Amino acid sequence: MAYELNPYSLNVTLVAGADLSAAQYKFVKLNSSGQAILVAAATDKPIGVLQNAPASGAVGIVRVQGVTQVYAGATLADGAVLATAATTARAKAAV
Repeated sequence: MAYELNPYSLNVTLVAGADLSAAQYKFVKLNSSGQAILVAAATDKPIGVLQNAPASGAVGIVRVQGVTQVYAGATLADGAVLATAATTARAKAAV
């Protein structure tokens, strides 16, 4: 079940540091300039999930707290703790 509107969610707006037009509902992190870019390695620390699909330099909306949709890289069990898949910025079950 997915919820689009949730009064307990918190979004922040950040400039897209790359073309994120195909990255809606994927994990993002901050680059050295404080812009949103896709998670790219297992050691990256995501700040949230991108809620829109901005081009490079446009404003991205990042959900940092609350319920969101997220692309999964595999089937996830109910209640699974999530981590990010290193190369796809999708959710995976944490090990």
